[in-house]
Amino acid sequence: MAQRTRRALLTCLTALCGLTSACADQPRLSLPVERLATNVHVEIGSAKLELPFIAVESATDVPMNFSLDRDGDRDRHTQAADALIEASSDPHHPLEVSHLTIVVGTYGWNDSDMGQRAMCPLLTRSWSRSVCDDPWAPLQWALPLNRFTLVDLESEAIRRLTNCKDDHAFSGAMPQIEGRPYLVCKAAVVGSDDFHQVIMRIRGSLGAAWLVWGGGQNGETAENMAGREGEAILAFVRFGIGGDEDFARLHAEACRLRRSAFLEGPDRSRCPNRALASSTKE
Repeated sequence: MAQRTRRALLTCLTALCGLTSACADQPRLSLPVERLATNVHVEIGSAKLELPFIAVESATDVPMNFSLDRDGDRDRHTQAADALIEASSDPHHPLEVSHLTIVVGTYGWNDSDMGQRAMCPLLTRSWSRSVCDDPWAPLQWALPLNRFTLVDLESEAIRRLTNCKDDHAFSGAMPQIEGRPYLVCKAAVVGSDDFHQVIMRIRGSLGAAWLVWGGGQNGETAENMAGREGEAILAFVRFGIGGDEDFARLHAEACRLRRSAFLEGPDRSRCPNRALASSTKE
């Protein structure tokens, strides 16, 4: 029975966290802000992590499908979200998962639910409050755009997450040096050859996978983007979601690593002593 329950919960996680396309009329999960702000505790590759449920990709979206029962789909996915929150509520017994896709964004800004801003003061970690209602928060400008995935590099999930344009481009060999991002292949992104799949070993079997590209606003190469964002992910895991939070150190790293377009923001006082590294270009 316990094994069946565990499989069901992992199925729920996959449904909630899968990479799905956004849709303007996509049904939303009807979760109160208290639930969205609830911390979930997961274990990936022996690393114990804590983050608010709202940071789990698709935490508030029902994955797209062709069902005509949209209300029923929303209710079922709301129940799945509640089950996931309950299963991962105990910090002493985190839910073991093979991967988790994370979105660090302006959680309190939701045009379809203006009441979601009330969630911001309920978030328990400083990093999540810092981004909740501030689109110019340094952490948002340091981490990869949109999303990145933390993954157990010894699991089969890493093969599913590796989005190579050429199926034979990726040998399956995992990076061995911790903290060094590897551009493993050209990514399968429709209409572009500029995207690359990146894999990085963080510590032990915990790794990260995300996409980078070259030639952004200020000519940052894909390699430089991978290096800069890789450092930001390392800092985020170490000082933000892994164990006790050290927001002062995370904020300092985010200020150092944020994309140079941050200079166009309305208020630079978030990082008053800014010194751009040579690689910190968009």
